[in-house]
Amino acid sequence: MRVQYEDLLKKFQGILMSRGFSETHALDAATVFAKNSLDGVYSHGVNRFPRVVSYLDKGEIDPSAIATCESAMGAIERWNGHRGFGPLNAKLAMDRACELAKLNGVGAVSYTHLRAHETLANLV
Repeated sequence: MRVQYEDLLKKFQGILMSRGFSETHALDAATVFAKNSLDGVYSHGVNRFPRVVSYLDKGEIDPSAIATCESAMGAIERWNGHRGFGPLNAKLAMDRACELAKLNGVGAVSYTHLRAHETLANLV
């Protein structure tokens, strides 16, 4: 069975919104899953989606969490993910690390209280 990308994206977004994501964050998160599926990385696309929904239902992921910077030391920052959705936190960290690198020549963002890939610890 083939599913059109836009149909999959809208379905994922609707399910995530029904679980407490804002419309914007639901679209961003749905895009991660849909693009992974489109690229053939089903383990992080359509096949992972039910697990993430179960994490949301159990309260293991906070759909409204916004990461915050807890400590800044020049080119290095430590952020708290507040159990938010990992790929959204990862994008925020990557964007921030790039900003830090533009200012300092190098940038690193470390996370605590992350929920996505349980092994994700640091983004440099």
